[in-house]
Amino acid sequence: MKTKAIRIFTLILGVFLVISLVRSIADLWQKGSLFEKEEQRFAKARLDHEQLLSEYDKIQSPQYVEQQARDKLGLTKEGEVVVVLPQKPEAKPPNIIDAKVELSSLPIWRQWIEVILN
Repeated sequence: MKTKAIRIFTLILGVFLVISLVRSIADLWQKGSLFEKEEQRFAKARLDHEQLLSEYDKIQSPQYVEQQARDKLGLTKEGEVVVVLPQKPEAKPPNIIDAKVELSSLPIWRQWIEVILN
């Protein structure tokens, strides 16, 4: 009887230990995948940081400052001449007076039709 109780106790203890071990393994797998995701996020953040540093270095260079002054502010170096070319002329808007003259020569019923349709 005593050996039977010891066997049952050992069996219950063994089952408990196996269940505990399986839970621990599952938890470690979950933490491992979380660790990999965070490593990927860290690598992306490091890459973004390096790109920002290179962009910062580029912005601090005298050539970049000069280029921005030329493009955005319209500044020039001493002795340079800025040539401003006119833009393409836009289409001439229709002359309202001509349209009124055309309408007034038509009969009144035709003028109403033109106003409603246009």
